[in-house]
Amino acid sequence: MTNEKKKEGAKREARKTQDIEMVTEVAIESTNDRELQLSRDFQSEISIIDLMIVQWKGTDFRALEKIVWELNKLRLTYEGAVNDQELNRSIVGAFSSFNPTAADAIYSWQKDYLKLGKPLAHASNKEIIKSFHENVWLKINACYHRREMRIQVVPEEERNAFLAKVNSMRCDIDAFWDVKSIDEEDMAQDPKNKWLVSAEQMMMSYLNTMRRRPDLCTNCLGEHKLKTCPNIHEDASQNLAAWYDPTFAKVTGKTPPRLARENLKKNKEVGAVQAFI
Repeated sequence: MTNEKKKEGAKREARKTQDIEMVTEVAIESTNDRELQLSRDFQSEISIIDLMIVQWKGTDFRALEKIVWELNKLRLTYEGAVNDQELNRSIVGAFSSFNPTAADAIYSWQKDYLKLGKPLAHASNKEIIKSFHENVWLKINACYHRREMRIQVVPEEERNAFLAKVNSMRCDIDAFWDVKSIDEEDMAQDPKNKWLVSAEQMMMSYLNTMRRRPDLCTNCLGEHKLKTCPNIHEDASQNLAAWYDPTFAKVTGKTPPRLARENLKKNKEVGAVQAFI
């Protein structure tokens, strides 16, 4: 009888252990699912903020301040689920696409304040735009505030999200360049147009990533610098950095192809290379 009781007790303990393991496994899966959903939600929201930054005309500084406020809200909403580095430098994208006079002033300011070893190298978005406002925006003539218009064509759902975000933040819609929606039917009839739109979106996604994560390699997005990248292809044209990173030739000793050099020149003219400061 004693042995039977011991066996029953052992079975009960085994069942308890199995139950605990099952509950733990379910809890871990639930946590992983929640983290995955949080990451998806964050990416969805940050993509709209990035779109607002790209489309900001440059003339309404209050709109830029509200964008920073929204970025801080994202930091709190997704605390622990996202890397702070992804938010700390997002606003840098707002300092591109100005005319040459303003662009020169911005370049000097970035060189003096934002580069490694400078006062704002690890600053928050709020600190960065405060310095930008004091050292650039207020010092240049108001006629130089307006940025070049960027034509952004996105899916209807994304355009609606953009308009809803502008409205919920109580921003003046006139503070932003218009965002057009893709007509899926026209896209299907014109594969070339679809390819061009996709290429533009891919480029903006890459540049926005580099603004938010300056610690990543501009060639393979690994957690190292370009000069130590193990994935440099012998054919310069096969390297992503050759097309977008103005330091590629100097760092690697390889000459980008002509089209890549033209692309770099174009990006420099609109200020896109500021993603790599």
